Amino acid sequence: MTPFFALWLALAVAPAPVPVAASETDAAADLSACPPPVRGLPRYPMDALRANRSGVTLVLARIDACGRVVESRIHTPSGHPQMDEAAHDAVKGWVLSPAERERIGGEWVKLPVKFGGVTTYYPKRVDWPESHRRPHYVADPGGIGYPDLAAFYAARRLAVLRPLKSPYARVTDRIGTRVLTSFYPDVEDDRTFWMYFTQLDEPLRIAAGKRTIESRVVAVARYRLDESAQRPIVQVGLLCDLEPGACDELRAFLLEGLPIARPPRR
Repeated sequence: MTPFFALWLALAVAPAPVPVAASETDAAADLSACPPPVRGLPRYPMDALRANRSGVTLVLARIDACGRVVESRIHTPSGHPQMDEAAHDAVKGWVLSPAERERIGGEWVKLPVKFGGVTTYYPKRVDWPESHRRPHYVADPGGIGYPDLAAFYAARRLAVLRPLKSPYARVTDRIGTRVLTSFYPDVEDDRTFWMYFTQLDEPLRIAAGKRTIESRVVAVARYRLDESAQRPIVQVGLLCDLEPGACDELRAFLLEGLPIARPPRR
């Protein structure tokens, strides 16, 4: 399976903002009430990803005293309209950090958003420890540490790593939606693994005859290997953006165990 989402997540990273000439900012706001910095990743258009297209879209944006983008437009296109649109949509939700605002020194800034630029990744074998070939799976009591997927993406960045070979192939859920799974090692803890579930919508035909497939991550699971107990345990945490019933079904499915490490028979 080609892990399209791995590229989408790891490569769509924006470089630092480039300040431009600015007019005076609006009246100073109560900075203590400002939201935390947000640099949401753009959605990598699926047909551009498959064609290994890359580029940089430069978005001209006006920020308020808290660093929130309140007005924006494409300044320099990448040459690929779909990537420009994705970059523009992502920047609308950005909040710049205090250090970035101080460096800019005004209310207008150019925000470069980069797509692609590296070769395609190929999955490697899962380095699953022998000690957890027959583990017991339990729900992680601490969860993943984020209230929802939006907060997860706003705070977390995966290093550019080779994805592992997913334990599951491309699947179709009970209502006919196609789902891709992607599996990764944690960048800091070699006893932690991540599983992403990416929903693929039906292909859409556009005027030029090209095909694009909309996609979105609907769930993220974390597998943590616990070796502190007398028996091997895998703690499973889940963030799910589906209907509650579907999330419950997914959680129960995950607790049945991975194909590469089945739980002991009861």
